[in-house]
Amino acid sequence: MVIITAVYVVATIQICRANIKSAKASNAQVAAAKEQTDAVKAQLDESKREYEETKRLEHRPYMQVSFGKWKTSDERGSYLPNMMLDINRSDDNRFASAGMSIDVTNIGHGLAVNIKCKWISAGIEQEQHLSASLLKRGECCNSTFIISAAIPEKEPQYADTSLIICFDDFLGNHYEQTVDISFQIHPHHISLVQYSTKPPKYIEG
Repeated sequence: MVIITAVYVVATIQICRANIKSAKASNAQVAAAKEQTDAVKAQLDESKREYEETKRLEHRPYMQVSFGKWKTSDERGSYLPNMMLDINRSDDNRFASAGMSIDVTNIGHGLAVNIKCKWISAGIEQEQHLSASLLKRGECCNSTFIISAAIPEKEPQYADTSLIICFDDFLGNHYEQTVDISFQIHPHHISLVQYSTKPPKYIEG
């Protein structure tokens, strides 16, 4: 009887050990399957992201900005144009305002809609309106608006400003494009020193 009991106990222990090993193996298989599933999901997400990014870039508008109605001054000996317009100064001589004309051309791959822009100079931020809120590929619009710039205290008076153009593509993606502009402020006119247009910045969300 004792021998039978001992055999039974040993068999029970072996069965328990086998069950534990089987459970561990099952857990390992489950973990491995989950890891494979997560890896496949990550690959699918990455493939979807790459597809959407490629599609977005294929239809991305790109704004090119140039200045219209500017007169070149031979005295400056520069290809950069002058803006020979009277400017209005504030009473405390901290700000100057002048009219500015720009040409905005969509040189990108797709349609640009909901086009808006704003002018930023030091503490000044002005909403501006282009003559068109929609530009097809290759289309151009000319707009004229009044800009203001902070006048530095020291001579010569240079003003660093930015024109930010906001627009959407036809897929609903939102972009901002910044044009950094430097002016020199003279007693009766302002002259363009230099400007540069940055690529469109994709705004997520």
